Amino acid sequence: MQRESGNKFPHSKPALQVGCESGNKFPYSKAALTRPFGDLYNSTGGIGLMRVIGTYSASIILLLFVISTAALADTAIYSGQTAADAGLILGPWGSGSADENSEKTLTGTKSIRVITGGWFEGGSIEFKTTVALFKDKPAAGDYFVLTVAPTMQSVMSTDTSDRSWYVRGSSPAASKSFDFGAETLQRPKIQRLRLVLTDAAGRRSELQTALVPSDESGWMHAAIPLSKFKTAAGYDLKKMLVFSDVADTIYIGAIKIAQDNRPITADSSDDLSYATGDWVPFKADVTAGLSSFRCSWDFDNKDGVQEDAAGEYAKHVFTTAGDYFVTLTVSDTSGVKSAFTKSIKVHIE
Repeated sequence: MQRESGNKFPHSKPALQVGCESGNKFPYSKAALTRPFGDLYNSTGGIGLMRVIGTYSASIILLLFVISTAALADTAIYSGQTAADAGLILGPWGSGSADENSEKTLTGTKSIRVITGGWFEGGSIEFKTTVALFKDKPAAGDYFVLTVAPTMQSVMSTDTSDRSWYVRGSSPAASKSFDFGAETLQRPKIQRLRLVLTDAAGRRSELQTALVPSDESGWMHAAIPLSKFKTAAGYDLKKMLVFSDVADTIYIGAIKIAQDNRPITADSSDDLSYATGDWVPFKADVTAGLSSFRCSWDFDNKDGVQEDAAGEYAKHVFTTAGDYFVTLTVSDTSGVKSAFTKSIKVHIE
């Protein structure tokens, strides 16, 4: 396991002496500093001493900031090097496979291509040297992350066959038209990964996770909170099997430990006004960091907040005039982060 910065402290010693005078050397002699404070203050004109104190205080603060930032940096387990350099043994599991590939890469010159046949056919990734995911107990907000490139496919935001969302309830009258402002979306062919991890002691852990978007086009994160590992003595990873909910070819561009404490938030419709019997569209633009999430909609809180529809897109017909308060709830499917809720007022004439 290596830090993405290359296991080297990211700043040289001179760089930490920010603002020091006389070519980054301390401008006062040891003898001068052993004099009584009053003599030193007078000999330096007072202001000079304060400048020294201020300069070195700033340097100490900068050093502490750099150390704290480094502590939060991602820990790379695999970052696009050859399997030999990464200490990996790649192979099949069942009728699936895992091998080294250079057709699609995220960083470095290689990726791991995994061909899956569903939940039980996939690829095997074995680590020649065990990888310590955490010692004793994991830090809050730490995730085991695979950055993967699955097969992407185009779907319409109004296509209810898309598993990213669905609508429940009665259909509107056939004479009513509905314009959702349809848009073409890129969705992965697979929705979930199944990982079977084996530790140094031969114990297996089976974990499933949904894919969430990354900052790199075509690449997605499969992130598992380390808090889901039920062990009190650390976890040393020896082998990992990779499967998916449907058959696909996926590329693993990176494997790492990353920290994410970003809260779940969502932008959705402001207050709306529609006529009785019209379709009313709803859309949630969710930001959840590495967390996979689920959107739930309640179209009328008068009977209590309950789920009437689920997904980032939803639609509903209100058959009676009046004011309604629609509740959007976005929850972390792993249960680590707090849920986000928002109320939207809908006026029906």
